[in-house]
Amino acid sequence: MNNKLKQYYKRKEQDYNLYIQPFFKKQICDVEENTLAKAREYIDGLINCILDDKLAGNFPIDVISILKRFGYKFYEVDLVKYSIPLGEKTILVLGEGNSEKKIFLSESSIYNEVKLVAISVCLGDYLISQGMFDKDPFFTGCLISKEGILTVHDDGIKFLDELCYEFALKLLIPDVIYLRLDSIGKAAGINPKDSSDTFAKIFEVRNVDFDNRVKLAEGHGVLYGA
Repeated sequence: MNNKLKQYYKRKEQDYNLYIQPFFKKQICDVEENTLAKAREYIDGLINCILDDKLAGNFPIDVISILKRFGYKFYEVDLVKYSIPLGEKTILVLGEGNSEKKIFLSESSIYNEVKLVAISVCLGDYLISQGMFDKDPFFTGCLISKEGILTVHDDGIKFLDELCYEFALKLLIPDVIYLRLDSIGKAAGINPKDSSDTFAKIFEVRNVDFDNRVKLAEGHGVLYGA
């Protein structure tokens, strides 16, 4: 898996440095259409590097096993009690030091419905930002707003937040599965748009996450607005 990713990063290095990485801290509305297109192509490639047929054939997608392959260990803790940065909005944090990699996951049951998507958002941030090859400690958090929006920033939604969320949805509901689901649904007279509750439970995501996955498949532009 690592070799496949290394080769992919090497092939995409120019696009990453010129078109994608410089825009991470910008607001989504300040990012041009061609930059968004290149970034989406980039994250599709990352997903292809880590999502093999075995993983893609079982639901929900076992994101935890992917992170364990990268050497991470999971801990459920009271993030507020232990003064984990980013405060009470934090669902999980991913940290990497010189000797070990850790993921601290909120033990609060109020986050259960969104934990799988949040873990996938963090994985997206790790891979998109090339954290796996960063010599400095890699540290990020996944937050949830009162409106249920998942981000990796605590000062407003940025372009990187959009990419991490899109990565999470495409990882948890892969293109090949979504297309098959869509065709089966149409053959049975079921429109995925009208059956969010049913389909969301299959993939262990929220209704809003499945609805956003439908929007992605239909090319509806950015999910967090402009």
